[in-house]
Amino acid sequence: MAWQLRKKYATALWIVCKELQLHLELIRRKVSANEIRTINALKKVPDNDFKGRIDWFTKHGYYTTITAYKIAVASSWFHIYQQELLFSTYRESRAFV
Repeated sequence: MAWQLRKKYATALWIVCKELQLHLELIRRKVSANEIRTINALKKVPDNDFKGRIDWFTKHGYYTTITAYKIAVASSWFHIYQQELLFSTYRESRAFV
């Protein structure tokens, strides 16, 4: 049972990490190609740039917003996986940690 639980969380964690990796690779390629639009988009800071316009997050601030979101999702899954292993009642999970 413990291995099924680890597998379930590890699968979700792998998927979100792979998605983040692909996203960051795409950004790296665009920055390496000196794509000015992407480079400028990555320099956007919501507190300074959105000026009360909610559409900013889906237009000019897209790369900033989506990158922050993907990092937060990966971080959340790391935390969930860690907590599941640390506080698991299964002896095998505790030994795995």
